[in-house]
Amino acid sequence: MKHILITGVSSGIGYTAAKYFIEKGYHVFGSVRKEADAERLNKELGKAITPLLFDVVDEEAIAKGVETARQQLGPGENLAGLVANAGIHIPGPILHLSREDMRHQFEVNVFGSLGVIQAFIPLLRKTDQQAAGRIIHVGSTSGAIPLPFSALYAATKSAMHSLCDTLRRELMLYEIDVIDIYVGPVKNEMVSKVAIYKERYKETDYYHSISARLENALENTIPKGLSEREVAVVLFENIEKTKPKHRFAVNKDWFNTWFLPNLLPIRLLDKILAKKLQLRPEDFEANKSK
Repeated sequence: MKHILITGVSSGIGYTAAKYFIEKGYHVFGSVRKEADAERLNKELGKAITPLLFDVVDEEAIAKGVETARQQLGPGENLAGLVANAGIHIPGPILHLSREDMRHQFEVNVFGSLGVIQAFIPLLRKTDQQAAGRIIHVGSTSGAIPLPFSALYAATKSAMHSLCDTLRRELMLYEIDVIDIYVGPVKNEMVSKVAIYKERYKETDYYHSISARLENALENTIPKGLSEREVAVVLFENIEKTKPKHRFAVNKDWFNTWFLPNLLPIRLLDKILAKKLQLRPEDFEANKSK
């Protein structure tokens, strides 16, 4: 049997990916932060999953997770893969984001991901019976095309895109490959979850623009997005492929959310986004009069 570690499996892409890998015959080690989520996963997915109770910023808890996984792996077994999926998004205009929120996003999305990778590398190394495992970072198209009010989330994903290149080259020593996937908009509750943050900025000049961004995402972008299962299939295929690409984008509305923004001159893209999101001086004046 093959084994895989997926971080952040309590909901969203992580949960769906865990179910899909189990369907394909894998045993999943999945990180969760709450005991209640661990109990729920055991009930829903049975013995095919081993919940590991750790927050990606808690080094001591991660170490316990490593030991749990090590004890369950049989002689000559390793992890066929590690999917670095856990992450957070705290939106807002850069001028009004607190230092705490900025640091927390980097702690979870960058240092947390790297901490898990560092800790589990020994379980990914090849054995006499199995080839070395593979690491997949669940990135975001925002890491390449940053949008207003997602600056720190985009910055963390961009940082991880850079770090994945270095990791892949350094881990060649152990034959461990690293794949970085730019995931486009996904039809899940992420945007709804971050929408509550907009009220923080009600008294700022950006409130109308943030509202426009969220409305556009909920009404247009998200309904056209990928399903979580489609993302899970891509993750599985790239654990199994003999020669996967080192980095690529997976998008439903590929033309509008990837090809076109990457094709347009930056200044033109700035103007298009400013008009769409009410970030022009004339928008500011119009909103002041409301």
